[in-house]
Amino acid sequence: MCGISGQIDFSSKKNFIKDMTQRLVNRGPDDLGYYTYKEKEFSLNFGHTRLEILDIYNGKQPMISQDENNVIIFNGEIYNWRDIRTKLEELGYIFKSNNSDTEVLLIGYRHWGEKISEHLNGMWSFCIFDKKKKILFLSRDRFGEKPLYFYHKNNSFVFSSQIDSIIENKNENFSISEINLSKYCAYGYFPKDLTPFKDIKKICPGSNLTLNLRNQQKFFYTYWSFNLNPDYSKKETYWTEKLYFLMEKSVKDRLVADTEVGIFLSGGLDSSIIASLASKNSQKKINTFSIGFKEKSFDESKYSYLISNKLKTNHHNLIIDHELTKNNLDELFEKIDEPISDSSLISYYTLCKFASKHNKVVLGGDASDELFLGYDTFKALKYAKIMKNLRLNNFNPIFRFLINILPLSERNMNIAFKLKRFLMDNFQDLDLLNCKWLSPLSKDMINDIFNQNYTYKDIFSEAIEEWDNLKLLNLNYEEKSMHFYNKFFLANQMLVKVDRLSMMNGLEVRSPFLDYEFVDCVLTIPTEYKLKNNTGKYILKKTFEKLCGKEIVYRKKIGFTFPLEKYFQNKLINFELNSKYLKEKNIYIKLAKYNNLDRMVKWNLLNLDNFAKKYI
Repeated sequence: MCGISGQIDFSSKKNFIKDMTQRLVNRGPDDLGYYTYKEKEFSLNFGHTRLEILDIYNGKQPMISQDENNVIIFNGEIYNWRDIRTKLEELGYIFKSNNSDTEVLLIGYRHWGEKISEHLNGMWSFCIFDKKKKILFLSRDRFGEKPLYFYHKNNSFVFSSQIDSIIENKNENFSISEINLSKYCAYGYFPKDLTPFKDIKKICPGSNLTLNLRNQQKFFYTYWSFNLNPDYSKKETYWTEKLYFLMEKSVKDRLVADTEVGIFLSGGLDSSIIASLASKNSQKKINTFSIGFKEKSFDESKYSYLISNKLKTNHHNLIIDHELTKNNLDELFEKIDEPISDSSLISYYTLCKFASKHNKVVLGGDASDELFLGYDTFKALKYAKIMKNLRLNNFNPIFRFLINILPLSERNMNIAFKLKRFLMDNFQDLDLLNCKWLSPLSKDMINDIFNQNYTYKDIFSEAIEEWDNLKLLNLNYEEKSMHFYNKFFLANQMLVKVDRLSMMNGLEVRSPFLDYEFVDCVLTIPTEYKLKNNTGKYILKKTFEKLCGKEIVYRKKIGFTFPLEKYFQNKLINFELNSKYLKEKNIYIKLAKYNNLDRMVKWNLLNLDNFAKKYI
């Protein structure tokens, strides 16, 4: 895994490529490389940091094609590179390296041009400079596992794997977008192509960007999007057999590396599937990693040990305590360059740091809940529809009373927390339920903090647009929610967390559930096999109940999170907002009228405060 950066100037400006690239050293601590090219109309500079995993000796970047017409910088892994290479060799192309997926991209681009992305199975962000055509071609993988930001203004085009790298370009003035910060407080992340800055954008997942270096014109192209296409002609046994085959293939593909591959093993369904298939297909004893808590409702240690003992892995388990939390939270806040409102940030950062002492590559279970309707919110939709039909809503005095008297609890996903979240809406507009249930701050809080009068259409405009686009497809609420979770929550929060926190520790995390072929299969499985008899991930559980054992497959879901409520209540994490930006908004006074601020509110604002101290 790597970090990439580029600076293209169409006027005489100072070159900041080295400063930009130095910001990416955590992403690739093993090697550093640069490329410079100048013409009368523009100057181009690439920077690359490398984490050596595949083709360690011949994979240096930036990489120049044999005819010297194309130059690439690449961040990611292409799992089907061998198949692509074989096709290209049969067409007469000659390779210099033996194992370089980067060279496969270069030669693949030479043959397919910008359609190369459609042939790839993997996670990636890359940029190719085409000297003949005088274009830059940038591509990002289907789900957005690897980041790619850009800025285009004032005769300057800058791109990078990280926002703070772009900000190193001192030629430009980067201004904050307050509406985007408001959306962060509403969603818990930055949706679609948005970032905290007005003119810094993300290339969206499944998209390419082409920049014409002659006239600076940009062209965006979506080569893949998440679309359900259920096939009702197949029976349950067909899906279980196909899922097993494709998941095993996906795990085997992700075990290929010139270094040992470990597994994140919580002892839950998803990680147990991956660990079981990896152990089955590896000749070496695999390292597995987990973290535990003294708080029993958060701790899954006994299950991770259960699976580890069954598979005979080298298991490493770390119990998180207050001192470790404080140290890792300080490190995390120092390193992170954009706010992410995810309750598992501390846990995941600790896990990545712990695993990186033993391995450079691990497999993780991300995306299973989004693909197979594993979250409780999918089940809650059924009850929300009942509430709507009965015309029961949060204006009902009984529900108001319940919401107000329910105490904050330290327990993980406790009934009080779930009820408060469920009853916070009036159930008359089900289109926005997912947004509201997951929203860290209410609309009223956001308006108070930012001194605005936003409507839900303002702060959730991206999700509303997506939901409206689905109306013609005749999807049910569960299917529409799948779109929301995969195109918004997974792409903009979960995968952002996975990439940033792993890369901060020089660790590559690979996600077998995001294999292109596997996902395409899941998109054709009818919803009734994913959520059946109120059992989420039904078809996945049926597929792997023999391999993993019913005790693991059907145990109660705990989820990977952190006991934030306890830490806030016991002052182990202080809710102190120290940035000038939030202090000037008199935020404590504005929040005083809201009783019992829950952990989601505090955690969201702490992350925003940390960002504001650095950049505002």
